[in-house]
Amino acid sequence: MGTLKKLGIGLSLVVGAGAAGLGAVMWSTFHGIAPMPPRTELPDGALLIQDGFVGVGIVPVGESKAVLIDCGSDAAAVNVKAALDQAHLTPIAALLTHGHPDHVGGCNAFPGIEIAGMPGDVALAAGQVASGSPIGSIMGKSSTVVHVTRQVKDGEVVEYGTARFRVFAVPGHTQGSAAYLVNGVLFLGDSAAQREDGAIIRAPWIFSDDLDRNVGALHQLATRIAPSEVRVMVFAHSAVSDKGPAALAAVTR
Repeated sequence: MGTLKKLGIGLSLVVGAGAAGLGAVMWSTFHGIAPMPPRTELPDGALLIQDGFVGVGIVPVGESKAVLIDCGSDAAAVNVKAALDQAHLTPIAALLTHGHPDHVGGCNAFPGIEIAGMPGDVALAAGQVASGSPIGSIMGKSSTVVHVTRQVKDGEVVEYGTARFRVFAVPGHTQGSAAYLVNGVLFLGDSAAQREDGAIIRAPWIFSDDLDRNVGALHQLATRIAPSEVRVMVFAHSAVSDKGPAALAAVTR
């Protein structure tokens, strides 16, 4: 069964179980989120490309090569491949912010690239375990199977070509959620988002394992990165923010 079909069935079950209703669930989850443009130019030639309802980062690393931040939800990676072709870039690796299917679904469209992620989400990306979120308990294991070929750890610096990616563990949305800092760009995946009023908020509750842990991880991250190190913060489901990491310390439950 496809991921989108399972999601529809899962949300229908939520409604049938006595929740406020599908519309109310989705409204409470995404209402007020600053919309993501189809294409956002980031510092030093990096890009954020909208793939359906999720964003994929493209970071040039020299010699016409690039590293992806997540792979998007489209199994054919049409939008991501088009952006790579336009920029004359070939991906050599993908750094996963976490293992949910809308973030790893396009990885298999790039055979041979290195897939890097935190140990806590290896089984999730491979479809071996279900997400620990409310919706994960309904949907069960994902049919998307992506194998992490390189496990990264908190505090590690991963080098690809001319780029150095600092790895930060930000557990809570999933056990193995990660953030990556490169060339002044902080990629946060689903661990945070920007509202239309500019405020930075936590991960969406229905798709998250542990919101208290998520918020705590963001607060800790704010103490680990100097304001001068971040030019923009990039999220997977909203527009980017030019606020510094101190804004993460203001995130509430």
